[in-house]
Amino acid sequence: MKIHAQEMFKRHFQFITFILLALLNVITIIFVFTSMSDKRDLKIIAIDPNGTRLVTTQEDPIFKTEAIAFIQQFFFSAYNFNQENFFKRVGFITTLMTEELWKKKEQEILALKDKVSRDSIEVSSELQKLTRTEDGKFHGQLKLKETSRLNVTEHLLQVTISLKAVPRTTQNPFGLEVESYEESLITH
Repeated sequence: MKIHAQEMFKRHFQFITFILLALLNVITIIFVFTSMSDKRDLKIIAIDPNGTRLVTTQEDPIFKTEAIAFIQQFFFSAYNFNQENFFKRVGFITTLMTEELWKKKEQEILALKDKVSRDSIEVSSELQKLTRTEDGKFHGQLKLKETSRLNVTEHLLQVTISLKAVPRTTQNPFGLEVESYEESLITH
């Protein structure tokens, strides 16, 4: 009789353990699905010389800092390349453009790719000045050095960029895209 009672206890214990584990699995599945479907607003915490704070408005100084860092990254990739890294650098800037700007600049960029490959062009640049006007456009002055075969040419280039705010993603953590940009050579 004692063996029978022990076996019954084991069976009941296993059954209760099974029920508890099944219940725990159901609770876990419910928790996972609710946390995956929870669409909370993205919170931005700024840590800069102005202090640490929760960013709540578009007028916060961190947005200007982010815009400047975004533009510097854009300029570096757009104006520092050779035939080996052209696709990586210039390809990257195409992901930072709005769809409309990409469609507008696509043929120009593809023609540049062919020219860079054909003539072994290498471009390096240095951002000399970056300003923002009242209309929200950024104006950058870059000193370019273009090496083609054995010829080295230096230019001053004025670039005007207009930015557009977009949702932040892992591919675009800045939450910005280039809406338009124009280049013009500065003659001495």
